[in-house]
Amino acid sequence: MAPHSTRSDDDRQAGIILSAGASTRMGAPKALLSCRDGYPLILHQARLLLEANHDPVCLVFGAGYPDILANLSALPYVTLDIQEGIRSLAFTHNNQSYPCLLGYNPRWADGRFTSVQTGLTLVFDDPTVAGCTILPVDTVGIAVDTLRDLRHEAQRIRPQALRPVCKDQKGKVIWLSRPLGQALLTLPPIDTRLDQWLADRETPWATNDTRMLNNINTPAQWSEYNSGQLF
Repeated sequence: MAPHSTRSDDDRQAGIILSAGASTRMGAPKALLSCRDGYPLILHQARLLLEANHDPVCLVFGAGYPDILANLSALPYVTLDIQEGIRSLAFTHNNQSYPCLLGYNPRWADGRFTSVQTGLTLVFDDPTVAGCTILPVDTVGIAVDTLRDLRHEAQRIRPQALRPVCKDQKGKVIWLSRPLGQALLTLPPIDTRLDQWLADRETPWATNDTRMLNNINTPAQWSEYNSGQLF
């Protein structure tokens, strides 16, 4: 169960962090970018979802997966576990343990849709998971309370999908219900663009957290966001 969780099993919500791209413009894997507290970005994002009572949280990798996993496993506060072919990772922060599933998308070059499908396959393997928040690794700085509020609103109104909207712009995060996520798993990824497919199915959710719009792609952008403005 996620740390500090107060949920009951009938409202279990999972989280997925997308980190499968090649990070070409960044010049290094975004997952391993160092935050101000010294933790890699992928673990920082995982902690946000877990503290917002998402359980399980799945980290989806693609390009450079063996090297990224080797770097993460070398950290003194990270442990890897493999049981029945399922890989998981746990890390500690302020004496609290944060468990995560690990997913690898071998078709990462075919686009984000395939990474979403990879994560959904893993989290919906648990029949008690009713929905899922999908967070790109490079959408940085979102408050835990914002992710918790998104989760609560999804539970309250039970939409097919819930899309944060800030300043008339769609956020980079999306919440999917289990039925919609399972429908998404049946689609051919090559012929499907996620945002287009969701357009007629998502319900807008107004938020004042402008960081829902963040999308870091270059070292200059990361330096700006990591200079103390967001972390």
